[in-house]
Amino acid sequence: MTRLVQRLTNTGNLLIAGDFNEIAVDAAPPGGSMVFGTSGVNLQITSGLSDFAVGTGDFTIEWWQDMISQTSHPRVWSINTWPNAVLGVSIEGGANFYFWANGGIALSATLSNYLNRWVSFAIVRHGGATTVYQDGQPIATGIPSYNISSVTLPLWIGDDPAQDAPFPGLVTNFHWVTGAALYTAAYTPPNPPVMPVADTKLLLLSSAADAIAVDSSGTNKTVVNNGVAFSDSYPASSQGYGVSASATYARTFDEVSMGYPTRGMVFSVDAANPASYPGSGTTWYDTVGGRAGTLENGAVYYDPGFPAISMNAGYHTYVDFGTGFTALNASSATMSTWICPVSFPTDPNSLIDCDDGNGGWGFWLDSYGHGWFWPAGGQYRRDTGSTPVPANQWSQLTIAWDTTTFAASFYLNGQLIGIINGSNPGQTAPNVSQHLLIGTSRDATSYFYNGYMANMTLWDRALTDAEVANVYAHWAPSFGHSITSPVRKDLSGGTMQVKGMFDEVTLNTIPTQGLLLLLDAANPASYPGSGTTWYDISGNGHDATLYNGASFSSNSINFDHTLSQYAAFPSTNMFNGDLTAAGWVYVRSFQTWSRLFDFGNGAGAQNVILAVTSGTSGQPVYSTGPNLQSPVVIPQNQWVQLAATQSGTTRTLYIDGRQVAQDTGAAPAVTTRLYNYIARSNWGSDAYLDGKIANLIMWNRAFTAAEINNLYWATQPT
Repeated sequence: MTRLVQRLTNTGNLLIAGDFNEIAVDAAPPGGSMVFGTSGVNLQITSGLSDFAVGTGDFTIEWWQDMISQTSHPRVWSINTWPNAVLGVSIEGGANFYFWANGGIALSATLSNYLNRWVSFAIVRHGGATTVYQDGQPIATGIPSYNISSVTLPLWIGDDPAQDAPFPGLVTNFHWVTGAALYTAAYTPPNPPVMPVADTKLLLLSSAADAIAVDSSGTNKTVVNNGVAFSDSYPASSQGYGVSASATYARTFDEVSMGYPTRGMVFSVDAANPASYPGSGTTWYDTVGGRAGTLENGAVYYDPGFPAISMNAGYHTYVDFGTGFTALNASSATMSTWICPVSFPTDPNSLIDCDDGNGGWGFWLDSYGHGWFWPAGGQYRRDTGSTPVPANQWSQLTIAWDTTTFAASFYLNGQLIGIINGSNPGQTAPNVSQHLLIGTSRDATSYFYNGYMANMTLWDRALTDAEVANVYAHWAPSFGHSITSPVRKDLSGGTMQVKGMFDEVTLNTIPTQGLLLLLDAANPASYPGSGTTWYDISGNGHDATLYNGASFSSNSINFDHTLSQYAAFPSTNMFNGDLTAAGWVYVRSFQTWSRLFDFGNGAGAQNVILAVTSGTSGQPVYSTGPNLQSPVVIPQNQWVQLAATQSGTTRTLYIDGRQVAQDTGAAPAVTTRLYNYIARSNWGSDAYLDGKIANLIMWNRAFTAAEINNLYWATQPT
C-alpha cells in the first residue's frame, strides 16, 4: 500500500520511520492562517452565541497569532465592540496585552518577544482565578469578578468594526471552550491543528483557503467572512513527522533527493546548468519562463571556483532579458542568488531590476553589502543589520516579499538576518512594459554590480524560512559551504532525520506481520471504482459487500444513513486475543451510536466495536464489552483516523495518531462471528453511519504508539 503524504511542520525538520522508496522536495505546510490588518476585514460569528456565555465558571479561549507590527489599539477578538466589549483582547501601544470583560480591563500584561513570530495565547478561568498564558507560560493572573450570563451580540475576530482597530497579522486555530479549564499551570502549547474537546464551542482551524469560515467544533456555528484572506503561514510544530526521535520502530530508506522548491517558480538562470548557459556565447537562458538574456558590454562566463557570469561595473556590463516580464505582477515574491561581489562601488549595486520609471521593483546591495528591496511604488526595504554580504567570497542572498504583511525578509546563507516592515506600497509588482535586467538598474546606465553571479531564481510567492534554508542547503556544498544541520542524519534505533521541505513522500509502511484485513477504497485492487464488492487485499479473503447503494466517492466509500447503507463480509473467526484496528472516516453528522465497524453475533454477543460516536456526542468508543470512550470530540466534515489496540487486557484508543484513552478490559473472545458490519451496528436501535470510509485495516497484534503514529502518516486518504 502506498500513500502520498503532503504535510510538514514549519521547522523544516522531518523524522520518518518506514519503508520509503523516494523523498522529493518542496512541501505544503499542514494548515494555514487568516490574514487581518485592514479596516473592515474580520470574521463575524453570528449563531450559537449563548455558547459564549461563560457565566462565572471555567473556560478556555486559545489561539495562535503572528503579529507583524504594533499599531495603536488593535483588537484580536471581541464580543460586541469597545467600550462595551462583553469579552475581548487588545494588544495596544507599549506592548500592552488587555483582557476585557464587561467593558473593563480584567487583566493586563506587558508582552515581550511577540512580534513577527508565531505566538500561542490562552485565557483560562479555573476555580474563579483567570490566567493569561503566552507560549504556555503565565504572564498575568488574578481573581477579577465578571459574570457573562448572556451573550446576544456577535463575536468579531481580527477587527473591532466600530473602532477601526484591525489586528495587523495572522491568526489560526482559534479555540473557545466553555465549561472547562484546559490548562491550570504552565504547559507546552499543543501542536496545531488543535483537537476539539467535549466542551468546545468554536474551532477555526483555517486549514485551507475555502475553510476560513468553517467551524470545526461540531456546533456548526455560522461564520461570516468579511474579506479575510488565507495564508499558508502556520505555527511551527515540535511534533515529529512520522515518529519521535526516540522511537525505535523504523525501516530502511532507499533514496533521499533534495532540490529547489518548485511551486511558484517563475524564473531561473544558472551558469552551471548547460541548459541555461551552454559554456559559450552571449545568451543566458531562463529555464523556467523561457526568456533569453543577452550578456552586454563584455559580461562573460567565468569559473572562479564555480561557473558564473562575471560583471564589471567599470565597463557597465549587465544581462538584458528584455521587456514585458509580468510573472510577478501583483504578487508576493522571493528572489535568491549566489553571488561573489568583488567590491561595492555604488549605492545601490543592482542585482536584478524590473522597472522603467513607472513602477517596478529592484533587488540591490548598498555600498556596505547590505540587501535592499524596492517594491513598486513604495518604500525601500533596506536591511541595515550587522550581517552584510562579504566581498570576495561566495554567499547566497535571498529576499522574500509578502504582500499580506508588506514585510521584506532578508536571508544570508539560508539564515534570516532581518525583517523590514512597511506600509502597503500600493503597487506590488511591475507593469507589463517593465524591463528585466541583471547587474544594472532600469536605464542600464547606473547602479552596476561588480562581481560574479552564479544563479538567480524568482518565485511568485514568499518562501518560508524552512524553504529558504532548503534552497541554501541544495547549493551550499557546491560553493564550499558546510551545512551545520546535514540534510540526512542517521539517528539511533534506525530512525533517519531529514532536513528540508518535502513535496511528496511515497510510503510502503503498512506492516504485513499479523495482517488480517485490508480494505482500501483508493487502491483499484481493493475497489475497482464500480460494483458492490470491496475486496480485502490482505490475502485473507474477507471481501465485503456494499448494501443499499453504498458507493464509491473520491477514493472512499460513501454511506448514506437515511438509506441504511453499509458493508459486510461473511462469518469468520478473525481474532485470537491481541489486535489493532484502524480506519479513516469522514463524518458528516453524529448519528446515534453510528459505527466504523461492529463485528459480532448480534446485539451484545461477542461484539468488537469501533463507534464514531457515543450517542450523538462525537466521542469515539472502542468496545469489547465495556466501553472505552474518548474524551475528545472528533471534528465533522473532515478526515479523521480512528485506531484501537488490544494488548492482553490493556485497551488503547487513538485519534489521528495520538492516544486519547486507555483502560483494561477483556480481549475479544476467540470465536466465529456471523455479522461483520462496516458503517452499521449489530443493535437495531442504533443509526447507520452518515459519512465516508477510506480504508479499514486490522492486525492480530497490538501496535506500539510509534507504529500507530507511523500508520497515521502512511494511510492518509488521497
